[in-house]
Amino acid sequence: MALSQGWFYRHLIFSDGTSYLDIAANYARGNWRAALNEYWSPLVPWILAVVMKIFHPSPYWQAAAQHFVNLGLFCLSLAALELFLAELARRAGRSAASELTLRIAGYTGLFWAGLHLIGVYECSPDMLAMLLLFVISFLLLRISRGAAGSGTYVAFGVLLGLGFLSRAAFLPLVAIYVAVVCAMLWRGGRHFIVPAALICASALLVMGPFVAALSVAKGRFTLGATGRLNYAWEICGAPLYIHWQGEPYDIGTPQHPTRKISVKPAAYTFVGPVPGAYPLWYEPSYWYAGVAPHLELGPQLRVLFRSNEYLAVLLLLEAPPVAIPALLLVFLSGWRRWLSRRGIAAYWFLLIPIAVYIELHCLVFLDRRYIAAALVIVWLCLLASLPAGGVSAAVRRWFNAGIQVLCGLFCIVFIAMRLAGPAGWAARDLVHRTEDEWNLEWMIAERLRDLGVGPGDRVAYIGDSMNADWVRLVNAQIVAEVPTTWYRPKHMPWSIMADRSGVRQFWEAAPEVRERILDEFRRVDATLVVADKVPPEATRDGWQTVLRPGTPHLPRSDEQMDYKTTAFLPLTTERAGLPRR
Repeated sequence: MALSQGWFYRHLIFSDGTSYLDIAANYARGNWRAALNEYWSPLVPWILAVVMKIFHPSPYWQAAAQHFVNLGLFCLSLAALELFLAELARRAGRSAASELTLRIAGYTGLFWAGLHLIGVYECSPDMLAMLLLFVISFLLLRISRGAAGSGTYVAFGVLLGLGFLSRAAFLPLVAIYVAVVCAMLWRGGRHFIVPAALICASALLVMGPFVAALSVAKGRFTLGATGRLNYAWEICGAPLYIHWQGEPYDIGTPQHPTRKISVKPAAYTFVGPVPGAYPLWYEPSYWYAGVAPHLELGPQLRVLFRSNEYLAVLLLLEAPPVAIPALLLVFLSGWRRWLSRRGIAAYWFLLIPIAVYIELHCLVFLDRRYIAAALVIVWLCLLASLPAGGVSAAVRRWFNAGIQVLCGLFCIVFIAMRLAGPAGWAARDLVHRTEDEWNLEWMIAERLRDLGVGPGDRVAYIGDSMNADWVRLVNAQIVAEVPTTWYRPKHMPWSIMADRSGVRQFWEAAPEVRERILDEFRRVDATLVVADKVPPEATRDGWQTVLRPGTPHLPRSDEQMDYKTTAFLPLTTERAGLPRR
């Protein structure tokens, strides 16, 4: 199922993936100063850079390479889950949940977390974070039963360091995990100073070189700007992701703002030292330099409440059918028995760091893919902690059979609803040994390359610049735009919506207003302007369609149909008469 999902979405790429591939390319070329980034964590770009150096994927297959790295990480997560389940079953002992029930629930949880909450199609470090959390939890279980030597503590510290390098939000957990290990050893009457020293030293050896290099590149000590920017976006009301001009005017003064050239429609130019196909998303920390978010109690409490509300839905209703039957058995056997040291309290060393990890996201922004592995660990600890006493043997048998059957039915329904299509599509491609649908971004890039767009060219964009991966494929750079902006709807604060009102205003504006904006684009040496979702009447105004309807191998999926109305307009006279090769 993971392989078919990876193949089905092999050419799908969005904003984060473009930035990761841009950064990875700089690492692969040895351009370290351009690659060091305060916003994007480095571990995924390092892995992609190694893949680029070894396999040299062509531009057509670079997005696919990113997805198949995710596929490899999913397979490693499967192995890590097996290690964790073996240790958990050993510790659970006479739990009401049998070892078979633990395994079926664990694999169902990975199936759901890996292929739904995260997805092989995601261009993100979340699959890597899931792998690391499973291995860290496995090592914690080994330490808890006294089966750890010096090598275990060193490996534990290395994993904590890799956790920070994979996701910046993991940094507070490094201290939490060290404290948990020390408390666990102290409670067992064992020495904890040497293990703590080994963990801290190995974690610092993994994290230190990157932090030092980043600090030297930025000219100041820095651990990254991810937390600061996300707090400014999600709590303090700064514009999401792009074009901060100082609003809401109480969180600092922009040091490197983009230049606003028009108010209605909003249009911007941005020429600076930041590389990448779309500099605003290649390193947001540069464009948001000067932001100083502070505690906003009202918004903070609202975000915390809504995030925990969404978390409850994930844990109890949207997840595999584990939590509600387990809590029902807890009710039948007695809460006090379950809360004792032989129940859920026995897994405090796993649950405390996981709870901190989840709530850190709830404080700012809770995306289900961020906490996918954490949810699986919570479900398995819940099952392992169920007391064997307090209910009859018949109830335990029915409970285990029920969990196993429910998990099986959940997987069947999930495959039918979410994975049957990708699996059938992948099988058809395999049988015919061809691709019916090609890489759309590559098709756009090839068309514009035929029109003369090449490495180093500056282009302008009207629409969703953040997801225009074709710019990276032709080694050009967006330096001006009429942007699509982003916001979180009040009724679904965990989701994000596109606001194209500025783009609509551009097309509805008077011809002289549009021409004035295009003149500003010319002043920053943009030689071409590209727009998505162009209204049909615009083609009479000099705009030319990039990929005409009926072009072979165009994707037929509804969400990608808008690319058929992508159009371009030359901004210089020498480009206007360029012959097509």
